[in-house]
Parts: sequence; C-alpha cells; structure tokens
Amino acid sequence: MKIAPPLQKGDKVAILTPASHVDSEKWEQAIANVKSFDLVPYFSSLSNKKFGYLAGTDAERAEDFNLALKNPDVKAVWIVRGGYGTSRMVDLIDFELLRNRPIRIMGYSDNTFLLHAIYKNTGLICYHGAMAAGVLDSFTRKQVEQFFLLPELPNIILDYKEWNDLAVLNNQHVKGILVGGNLSIVNSLIGTAFDIDWTDKIVFLEEVAEKPYRIDRMLNQLKQCGKLNQARAFILGNFNQCNANDWNLNPENSLELSDIFLHYFAKLDVPVILGFPVGHISTQFVLPFGAFVLLNTNKKFISLNAQSYL
Repeated sequence: MKIAPPLQKGDKVAILTPASHVDSEKWEQAIANVKSFDLVPYFSSLSNKKFGYLAGTDAERAEDFNLALKNPDVKAVWIVRGGYGTSRMVDLIDFELLRNRPIRIMGYSDNTFLLHAIYKNTGLICYHGAMAAGVLDSFTRKQVEQFFLLPELPNIILDYKEWNDLAVLNNQHVKGILVGGNLSIVNSLIGTAFDIDWTDKIVFLEEVAEKPYRIDRMLNQLKQCGKLNQARAFILGNFNQCNANDWNLNPENSLELSDIFLHYFAKLDVPVILGFPVGHISTQFVLPFGAFVLLNTNKKFISLNAQSYL
C-alpha cells in the first residue's frame, strides 16, 4: 500500500478526461473547482480533445495522462468526468512513472477501470470520489479537502448513522482492503489483466441508469465467477435510476432492486450496507481505493484508522 505525498496550496492539479469529452461549461467548472481549493489547474494541448464520444484518440488520452505524471510540478490528477473510454487507453499508461513518483488521483464511474489498473500495477491508494466538473456541496467539498490536502489518510470515521435510509444485512465488524466502483465497469474488468482478487476485500459497488434486470445480470455474473463469495463485506452505494419505477416498469413484470440485492447478498454471511452515499449523486463520500479499513455495521462506521478500533 502506497500513499502519495500531500498537496500544498499553490500545487498543480492535472484535470484530465481519460474517457469522454466535456463541453466548455463543464471544463470551466473543473478549472473553478481546482482553484477553489487554492490549487492550480494544469492541462496540456491534448486535454479534452474530441474524437467521437471520446476525449481524443486512445493514444492522445494516454499521453495526456503520462504528461501529467512526467511533470514534477503536478501533484495530483482530478478526473473531470466519466462516460466511456478509460479501458481503451489504460494499457498505454506508464505505471512505472507512478511507482517512482506517486501522486493523488481521484475519479469514479468509468474511471473505475483506472483505479483498478493503478492499484493492480502500483499498489497506490487512489480516491473514488467527486469529479472535477461536479457541483460540490459543502459535505462533498469537505470530503475532497480531507483526502486531497491532508498529509496522509485521515484518521477519521465515516459515520453513517445520520443516513437514515441505509439498511444493513448481517451485522458484523470486519477489516480489509477497500476496492470496487461502478458495477458495470467492475464486470467489464473480469478476465482482464487489471481485475482484482476480491479475497478478504471490502467491496463497494454503485451504478446509474440501469434497469433492474441488468443489475441482476451483472450481480449474477459476479456470483457465477465466484467473486461474491470471496469478499469480506460489501458496501452498496447509490444505484441511481435503477429501480423499476425509474423506468416506469410494471411491478408485475419486474423485480425490485431490493429483491435483487437480497437474492445475492442475504445468504453470504458477510456484512452488507445498502444505500451508502457514494456514486452518481451530488452528496457523496470519498472512498480511498486500496486503503486498509475497518467496517463495523453494529456501530455504523467505516474507520480509516482500523488498528485503533480492533
């Protein structure tokens, strides 16, 4: 496990688009967000180009990423958006640069592929959290500030008692390395060189705009390939626009999302949190991908200093 050095005010942060292109308004929002933390936005002539539904060709997006890694003044990468395309360029990233000069990297959604690839190749802790082009509320800003600016992993507890709509299956406390991300991207990693062994891992999953049967199909794939039985715990995030009523489906012709989750997780005999605020939502936690944590569903917290709570 590696933790990149902290950022200081005035440091350069690369805003990159390894997947899809963003319009000028979103690009300016990303620049403004970086500046709002007293950091300096960095980008190259290859940043946020347009090639169909991609932000430039695969080679351009990878080289844009590598240029940021080569620049000694760049202390972090903040991904601007998801969409699609990270998987097409990730094998062109120079992971040796990250091993020799680790920096902080944050994003989510399609960038799940990137987080897995970096962890698999370098052991570097990255951050599953708000995009640079997002509209950051006060809670999310605090999360970004804690993980981007503090010298090391915050000695804090992600307390979820206040989130009243959370449900828990199989109350336990466990410890392990935190991995996961977007469900459809996690599925697309299976069989690739960037897939991660889930044995004894605490796995978080989220999704957006998928019909219930598609969630069912993806979880079934994880079950059939043995991954669900490997994990030590699950944190199910926000599955935004994934319920039957989100698609105006007749309840008689569709399972509810809760039914699907119960089918796959209730009998695993591992703790499961449902509805944790992470994913395609405006207010969300930042989760340190690759960090060692303690999950205690009895006391309702996730500790980033697990040794203190054993």
